[in-house]
Amino acid sequence: MIAIPLGKVAVPTHGTPVALAALVTAAAAAQKVTLGPGGQVAKIDVWAVVGNTGAVQVKIGGTIAAELPTPANGHAAHWSAAGQEKLNTLNPSQYAIDASTTDTDGAYVTVWVA
Repeated sequence: MIAIPLGKVAVPTHGTPVALAALVTAAAAAQKVTLGPGGQVAKIDVWAVVGNTGAVQVKIGGTIAAELPTPANGHAAHWSAAGQEKLNTLNPSQYAIDASTTDTDGAYVTVWVA
């Protein structure tokens, strides 16, 4: 699989989720990686940023799929979604990152293409 790191996805206004689709498309184009049909990917990994002051949420279609707590002792919480048998079946347009506090929190995101 090919990793496409999006880097830190910062949430400029907490309570307003940052959609992943445009970020994935731009990062894939910059790396000259071909996405699956409709921009689909095989896996999405999300880590809370060690310096966040509050929790970060991973949302799927507006619903909280996971809440990553404020990292403690330098250890960030991790969340992952994998497509069916390492196929490009996850649609990044359904995923977003949100934060519960301050306007500088965010998450490190990497997507994988089969």
